[in-house]
Amino acid sequence: MFDFEMEVAPIVEVLSSKTLEQSLLEVLEEEELIQVGEYRRDFQQSRNAQLADVQRLQARDDRVEAEKAARVAEAKIRIEQERIHAEKVAAARSALAMVDEMEEQIIQKLQTEGVFYDGVNKQVQDSFIPWLQRAVDKHVSKRRAAKRNIDAFLASAAARVGFMIFSLNLFEIPCTTSGPRSIRSETAIGRNCGPKCYKSKEIK
Repeated sequence: MFDFEMEVAPIVEVLSSKTLEQSLLEVLEEEELIQVGEYRRDFQQSRNAQLADVQRLQARDDRVEAEKAARVAEAKIRIEQERIHAEKVAAARSALAMVDEMEEQIIQKLQTEGVFYDGVNKQVQDSFIPWLQRAVDKHVSKRRAAKRNIDAFLASAAARVGFMIFSLNLFEIPCTTSGPRSIRSETAIGRNCGPKCYKSKEIK
């Protein structure tokens, strides 16, 4: 005869055990999921922290590289500027040396060509010196003419004095002193005879 309770008991036992096992599995799975979620959250936080550190380190490296590049660029610019400055100084020194050597020649050439001139010096050269030369020539000419006139006058006077002396030497002057009357050839002043022993004659 079929006994339901006896026959169903194993089936119920199996079903209950399966249900309990499935429930336990679900609970374990749920706990595992919770642990996995927590682990994932911790891992994500750790990963985010590591990424932040990496980004911070990368930013620092980038800043260091940028600063290094800027320093290198500044050093290159400074070296280039120093080179250019040294070239300019050398060029300026060379130019000054050349100018010092050529300055006098250039100034003399420009003055010769009439580019540069002294107004006073030019006026003296163009006006005063020619006027002075003309005045000196005129004065010298006057002095020469005066000298010629004086020489002619002195020659004429010397000739007249010589003629007068020659004429006086030809006069006969009688002596009025005591003693015999004598004829003497004397000058107009009648020397050796006194003031009353001669006769003066007019010279025409």
